[in-house]
Order: sequence, then structure tokens, then C-alpha cells
Amino acid sequence: MRLRVLCLWMALFALVVTLVPPASLQPPATHAQGASLPYRVALPLVATGGTAPIDDEVGGPTSDELIARALAAGKLDAETALVYQVFAAYADPRLPAAYRGKDGPIAAPLAPELLDERFATLSPANKALLAPFRMLPTDEGSWYELQAAAQPELLPAGEVSSAAARITWQSYGEPGLPYKVWYQTRFPADETRARIVFAELKRLIWNKLTDLMGRGPLDDAALPNNGGDGRFDIYLVNANTVASYPAAGCGPTSTYMLVNRNSSRVDYVAVMLMDAILRGYQVQSCADYRWLRLATSFWAGHFVYPDSQIEQPWAQRFLSNTDRPLEEQHSDEPLGPLTPVLATTPEAYLLPFFMQHRLGDPGLIRMAWELAAGTDSVNALNTALPGGFTLQWPVFVLSNWNRGPVDDYQRVDKLRAGAAPIYDDSLTLNGKATGERTLGSEVNHLAAYYFRFTITDPAIRALAFENPFAEDERAVNANAHIQALVKIGGQWKPAADWTTRSRTTFCRDRAEERVEELVIIISNSEWRDRNNALAPNTLPRLTYTSIGCHSYSGTFSYVRQTTIPGDTGTYSATAQVTLMAPPPSTSDEVRFLSYTPTQATGSADLDKTFAGCRQRSGVTPIMAVRGSFELDPFAVDGPTGLTLEGSLGTSVPALVLTICNGVPAPMNVDIGDILWGADEESGVRFVPQPDGRIKGTFTRAIGTIGTETFTWDLMPAPE
Repeated sequence: MRLRVLCLWMALFALVVTLVPPASLQPPATHAQGASLPYRVALPLVATGGTAPIDDEVGGPTSDELIARALAAGKLDAETALVYQVFAAYADPRLPAAYRGKDGPIAAPLAPELLDERFATLSPANKALLAPFRMLPTDEGSWYELQAAAQPELLPAGEVSSAAARITWQSYGEPGLPYKVWYQTRFPADETRARIVFAELKRLIWNKLTDLMGRGPLDDAALPNNGGDGRFDIYLVNANTVASYPAAGCGPTSTYMLVNRNSSRVDYVAVMLMDAILRGYQVQSCADYRWLRLATSFWAGHFVYPDSQIEQPWAQRFLSNTDRPLEEQHSDEPLGPLTPVLATTPEAYLLPFFMQHRLGDPGLIRMAWELAAGTDSVNALNTALPGGFTLQWPVFVLSNWNRGPVDDYQRVDKLRAGAAPIYDDSLTLNGKATGERTLGSEVNHLAAYYFRFTITDPAIRALAFENPFAEDERAVNANAHIQALVKIGGQWKPAADWTTRSRTTFCRDRAEERVEELVIIISNSEWRDRNNALAPNTLPRLTYTSIGCHSYSGTFSYVRQTTIPGDTGTYSATAQVTLMAPPPSTSDEVRFLSYTPTQATGSADLDKTFAGCRQRSGVTPIMAVRGSFELDPFAVDGPTGLTLEGSLGTSVPALVLTICNGVPAPMNVDIGDILWGADEESGVRFVPQPDGRIKGTFTRAIGTIGTETFTWDLMPAPE
């Protein structure tokens, strides 16, 4: 039976390594149960086979998230939650089934770290229960020995003796190398596992990370329980934990690593080694740097093994919750008083990933950590980033879209996940003339909102984005950034910065502006004030309409009647007119306001009686139409609709016959007059039609001498 188990494990660990004679073997010293320890367990990292299953990837939360949910819901008290967190971190069978989650190859519960911080405040019963988890796995009465005694299935077949008597430890290492791997002699295959881990450290992991950071894990030579020397110790165990450090408060700490002996993977060792290295830094606040330590450690897995993608399952968690600040938990877990601590996870690894690939300098990570002693985590990153968050945060949030023209993550790491939009909708008018979407904009510091719209409705002729952060809003919301991605004619345009533009418009009547897809990103690069959120006086707005924006064709009619005694008559004119909007290069603020005539046909007629005379022109062709027709298709004012302004006039050279007292007097004159006119005060309001038609009639008084009536019926036309 033992031979078959050995063969099975040899097959699982069929890696090509060079086996070297083991170094002098020496078991570490032990401590009595409950004694004061020179080490305390800190960051546990799950280490099992396969791909890291998390809530967003496989439909199930991690164990620590299940516990956090119960704590936030009041189903568990704080001490019981901590006990269960510790059980989850160490794969203890006493963890109730309801709290066993999908803990993947590397999960990141902080329970051992919290246990050390809160141990003195625990009840006597929980102190006794959890004291073994503060010991090294080699200590007599440790959590590991107790698990071995309680789980006979963990033993080689036929062994039933006491845990202390049957566990013998040996180490594998080489002279001159600062690390060694401990394994248990009772498991014959574990020596091969130890050699595999050691060989991979030697081949790649150790130098790759220590060269980057300029240091290795803090030396433990001065500690009594150090594995016999100052080398970094790695223990193969059955638990899902990784590192420990002295119980000396929040300071630089020596560490050791716990590796799950049942896993065939070595990539997670890089993650845990980076964590051990980071434990050696002096930081201003341990709590404040936890998120960055986890993010940096998981990014290190990618840095060492770029094709492993061990870190990727956490990307979706980050990208699905971009409305939360960078340093906060990016998940849908309820945020009770202890939840942010209990549920800390490494999703923010994407920022170091961005620094490596987009900025091209992984050394920026080291720079930030070297500042950790004197400042908070966000300020350290701001200092390390070229130009700080003000310059780089908009670039980062744009990269996080990871689609269309900004797909760096896909190309570099085959990462398919991208930022989840708050809106992901198809715009349609649904038989109406206009539509509107307001975009939420109270974006937290170092966060972003994404909005994606597809436009396939042919009735939508024009759309406009109104940006309240431009101009007068900039002083209040100086850290606001607006970026946009636009797809036209099946092609994505380069990303555009709309931050300082009050209005950005598109005329879908023109082929070069026929938007098919629009992504708007609103971000906040504030990093000093962690309570900051953008607060515009009005919300950003996307307006879309059936009203045309390229050209109009249709009919204008004008009739003037004078009715004062001794001076009566009628002047009428009708014209078929085509009007064109300004070219696309015109400013967005005025580009749709003025339409000028490009061609016109029609006729006018004058018939007037005054002072005993009659003046007639007969129906005469209109030679030209001049002036402008003014319309802002986005200035819809509720049920009163839109306002038309401007004036159109005609040129009508005619032979006018004037007969006074029976004497005819023909004369060539231009009887052209107004064709259409409305100033700012008397602008004509009309309700736009779903098909974009502009149609209406209005009559107004001409002082006390008569009235004039304007009629128009125009249809928009695409290019």
C-alpha cells in the first residue's frame, strides 16, 4: 500500500529537477504547549491544487467570506467568527460545513494575524482552544500534531501511535543558499516534494523576487526557534497556511513558510515568498498595508510565472466593483464592523500588474514599499507612480476596461475580465422623439464608474454628453476625469479625454459620426482624502434624439395681412428649402445651432391697396433664400419642446404694377421679404416628432397694422 501511495505522488510530482545530496539534517527545537512563542502565525494562504475558485469564477464564496457574511448578519459573534476563521485557515475539520467555502490554491484569510492581535482579549476557553494555532508545526502539542492525531487518514497505512512519537522532521538544502525545506519522514514521497520546492526556488523564484526587492525575508538567526540556523524555513504540512513572524507588534518580522504537501503546484510558493519578504519592511500601519501586501504578493505570482495566471481569478472581483476605493475590499460582501478586516483579499494586484506592464517598471513596486515606514499605503504608491495618481489613475481605470481598443490585459496575460459597467444598455427611442440618461457621478476616491451604451436604433439621429465637471465645476471636482471610447463604422476610435469639454456631440446623420457603441468612464484620482467623493451640482447626462443634425428639406410659407384703414393687402411666399448644418469641425457648443440654406425654389405674390392705389406683382419666382435657421436639438424643455430661432428672407425681383387713379405705373422692384423669423424672446416652441419632423404654424401681430403667419414642415435627412 505504501509503495502505491509513493508511486502516485511521484507521478503527481513528475517535474524535471536535479537532485542533490541533502544538507546536514537537524530537527528544529520544540516548545511546550501554551508557552510564550518567539513566532506567531500571520498571513495564511490557501495552497491546494487546481485553479483558485472564487465567488465570481465558480459560483461560490471563500470560507472567510461565508464567515464574514454570518458575522455581518449577526449569526456569529466576533470571537466565534475568529475561531472559524482560524479553523478555515488551517483546514481544521471542526469548521462547520456551512462555512466551508471555495478556498482554491491561494486564499488569503488574515485569521492567524488577527488571532495574535486579539489573543489577549479572548475568553479563557477560546484561548485554550486557539493556543495550539500559535505554535510552529514542529512544536509538541501544536495545531499540526493535534490534527494528525485526530485524523488517522493523514497517516501512512497501519500507523496508530501518538502524534508526537511518529512525526520526525528533516530538512533539505544546500550550503550557501539561504533557504531549506522541511519534510516529514513518515511520508516517503515528501522528500521528493521538498526537493521539487527547493529546486524551483533555486532555479527561479528566490533570485527573481530578491533581485526585484533588493532583499530577502528577514533573517531569523537570532531567534531561538529558527530551524537551527538563519536560513529561511519552509515546512510541508497538511494545512492551508504560509507564514509566521515574531510576536513583536507591527514591525519588521522574520518569517517561515507553510506549504501544503498535497499540492502539485509550485507557483504559489512565489506568492508566499513575496509575502515573507514584505513582512520584513517597517510600515506605518500594519492594518493599512494589508491590502497592498496581499496585492503585491499575488502580483508576484504573475511576475515570476507570467503564464501560470494564478492571480487571475481575483481580477474579476476587483473589476466587478470598481466603484469602491482602491484600498478597500472589492467584493459584494456586507461591510459590518469587522468585515473589511476579515474579508481582505488580493484583488488589487492589478495595480502592480499595471505598473509592470503599462508603465514598464516593476521596480516602482519596490519604491513604494521602501517608503512604507514614513507614510500610508496610498501616499507611498502616489509617490512611486510617475506623475502620481493624478496622472496615472485615469490611465489605470482606462486599462481596466480591457476591451475594444484598450485590451492590454488580454494581450499581455490573456485576462478576459474587464471592468463591469454600471449601465450596459442599448439606447432606443421607443417611438419617442427624445431620450435621456443621467449618469451617477458621486465617485469615491481612487474609484471609477463605467457606462456602456450601444446605439442601433436608426431613429436616433444625434446624441450629446453634457459634462458638469468642466469649467466652473473644476475647482470643486478637480480630481474628476471623463474618458470615452467610441465605436463608429465597426472600428473603435482612440480613447478620448472629455474632462474639460462641457458638451460632446455626435451627429449620426453623418457617416463619420454614426456612433454604434459608447463607453464613458468617470473616475476620481483623489488620494489624500479617503472620504472624498465627486459632487457635481448636476449629474452628467447623455441625451439622444430623433431630431436631425445634418440637413433639413421641406416647405416654409409666410403670409402677411395688413388691415388698417386705407392700407390693406396680402403678401405671401412659399419656398421649398434645403438647409445644412455647419461642418463637423465646428465647436460642440454651437455646431447644431445654425442651419443655412443651400438651395431653394418657390414663389411670392404681392397684392396691396393704399391711398387710392393698388399694387400687384402676380406670382413671381423666388430667386434666393438667405439667413439662418437656429435649433439646438438637445435643448428639450419638457412638454413645451424645442425652440426655433433665427430668420430666413427671400430675394424676389418682380415687375410690380402700381395703378393710382387709373394710371398704370409698372416698376421693377424686389418684393422679397421675410420668409420665417423668430427672435430669442419670441422663439417658436414645438414638440418634436418621433420621426424627427419639424412642423408647425404660428401667427403673431405686427403692431397694430395686421398679422403675419409662419408655417413650416421640414424633415431631417442623413448624409
